[in-house]
Amino acid sequence: MNKFKAVSTNKKSSLEMFWVQYGYEKCDSNLSFGPDIKNHFVIHFVISGKGKFIKENHSYNLSEGDSFVIFPKELLSYKADEIDPWEYFWIGINGSQCKDYLALCEFEPNSPIVRFENNSVITNILNEIINTDKNNANANFKITGLIYLLFSHLIKDRQITKEKSKDILLDALEYIENNFSHQIAVQEIADHCFVNRSHLYKIFKDKLDLSPQEYISNSRLTKASEFLRSSNMTVSYIAEILSFQDPSHFSKKFKEKYKISPLQYRKNAQN
Repeated sequence: MNKFKAVSTNKKSSLEMFWVQYGYEKCDSNLSFGPDIKNHFVIHFVISGKGKFIKENHSYNLSEGDSFVIFPKELLSYKADEIDPWEYFWIGINGSQCKDYLALCEFEPNSPIVRFENNSVITNILNEIINTDKNNANANFKITGLIYLLFSHLIKDRQITKEKSKDILLDALEYIENNFSHQIAVQEIADHCFVNRSHLYKIFKDKLDLSPQEYISNSRLTKASEFLRSSNMTVSYIAEILSFQDPSHFSKKFKEKYKISPLQYRKNAQN
């Protein structure tokens, strides 16, 4: 498939959503676009290769399955990889509800990258848009309908991904709870949940606003506080069974979280 671009010339500013342009490109090595500012929304779907998207001093390295949105009036640029240049579709849209529709797909100005799971369905719809005869009398209606269908699949994809993420998070939390007595590596949890480490990190940040390592540390300290309140175990023994480096390291971390020493915490709990 060669480079292709279509542009709408109709004025439809009162509509909820309408297409402005669409296209496809298989980029040459290091092919770049920008710096530029758009006056409408543009969604890019990477179907192969790699590239970099830059907006407002934030840089994102993207690959097959990733999508990114250009929001209006943002300074941006993007560039194909030197070794494995990307191939992508793009759709430019505008209208009163575009921002809300994009938010349903989890595209936000401060989080413009989303990875979709069902890429074959998405690619099929994009191919149908590209191959629509734009000179046909009903082309505008067909393309608009296909873009709404595309959004339907994008939103459904995010809902399914959320459910999967919920299951992965519950599995990870259970694993941490059952293994607090030894040093738990984040990679160990990722392997247990059959996901890569970066995906596990994203789930924890999205759902708990904590990294996996931060959650593990908080969990161990919470468990320590329970032992201090409900048992006569020494601080040294609690540090040992919770796999802290040594009692002094445990006391330091405990004080960072609770603002008092473990012994003072126990004393306060007993009063």
